[in-house]
Amino acid sequence: MPAINGTMMQAFHWDYPDDGRLWDELAANAPSLAAAGFTALWLPSPCKAMDGPRDVGYGIYDLFDLGEFDQKGAVRTKYGTRAQLQAAVRSVRHAGLQVYLDTVLNHKGGADATEVTTGTPVNADNRNIDIGPSREIEIWTQFTFPGRGSTYSDFQWHWYHFDAVDYDQRTGDRSIFRLADKTFETPVDPERGNYDYLMFCDLDMNKEVVRGELHRWANWITQTLDIDGFRLDAVRHIRFPFFIEWLDQVRTTAGRDLFAVGEHYTGDVATLRWFI
Repeated sequence: MPAINGTMMQAFHWDYPDDGRLWDELAANAPSLAAAGFTALWLPSPCKAMDGPRDVGYGIYDLFDLGEFDQKGAVRTKYGTRAQLQAAVRSVRHAGLQVYLDTVLNHKGGADATEVTTGTPVNADNRNIDIGPSREIEIWTQFTFPGRGSTYSDFQWHWYHFDAVDYDQRTGDRSIFRLADKTFETPVDPERGNYDYLMFCDLDMNKEVVRGELHRWANWITQTLDIDGFRLDAVRHIRFPFFIEWLDQVRTTAGRDLFAVGEHYTGDVATLRWFI
């Protein structure tokens, strides 16, 4: 067959109503979207986020909750329940469209409890510069997922799985804190000295257990939803070799090629070429 120059549609927008209807709408609209010439749909992150059914999906709380567990104020996400999502993916694929999933691996938000450790405040405009001594801080980094428990994964997140946060509960200080004896990841985008930290609790991709959990989730989500690829969020804030490792393993486990596009938000073409 001749090669097809596919056309992907972003199947959501930031201000989409938080009424839990998107997955049903996609299922209903899939045949007409295929007839119009689209070949793939980019779905928003389907995982439970820190603001529950109001969250667009980028403040990831629980990667393994697709709108199935009563967490963050609701069972469903902004877009619907897991059952609605799975039905939508089946309908979209039945219409001949591929499904690409927005994937947010850089950070987590909405922790279940605080923990105490030490942190060093750094300059927000140049994270290579410390602006104060290391001190004891209380931070929202304990993720136990009480609504899901150990279903699908028994991994719980603690401060040592992250390398930086931007809030000290004790003092209200909103500086960026590099945790304990951590270092920022490299290579990442060199803007602001080192752009490893973006927001919330920044995952420490230098830790093997963190990467291992993200590998397990990738295999689980690919099998659970039978998706065709990923839109990878915030790639310039994660050490670049991670994506080679992550994509290689998920494609190998799936036994097929999986599309991938990374969001590297910059207007500098030379930087994009360097990343690629």
